[in-house]
Amino acid sequence: MNPCDVDDSSSPTFHSQFSTFAKKHRKLKDDLAAAIETIGRDYKNACDAARVPNRNFKEPIKEVWKYSIKSTDLQRSPKNGFRAVGVFLDEQSTDGKPRTMYLALFYFKGDQADFGKDELERAVAFIHSKIKAAREQS
Repeated sequence: MNPCDVDDSSSPTFHSQFSTFAKKHRKLKDDLAAAIETIGRDYKNACDAARVPNRNFKEPIKEVWKYSIKSTDLQRSPKNGFRAVGVFLDEQSTDGKPRTMYLALFYFKGDQADFGKDELERAVAFIHSKIKAAREQS
């Protein structure tokens, strides 16, 4: 098992993209919640997990994972539904503590085959600045 904490609230890009689809697909929120729970239990094997090869992503991106999210409304297989892209901004810890995966992008497979490197890096920049600001306040 490869557990992690999943943060789906830190990325305004993810939230905006997801909200656009959730307006049309009423059950998508429940579908995503089920996927997040599964990803949290085992991020390497959940939801047709695929680690994205290194595309020379800018710091602080350490790992990028892509997940197939089923759509009960569309009645399609997860492979033909939605994609959630999550990132780890920290290396795997040696103390066994689960890392936090930040969901950064969300898209419909029928609209685009893959996400762009620049799109992901912009989304992560928002997440990183939010985390940094929160750390400075505490």
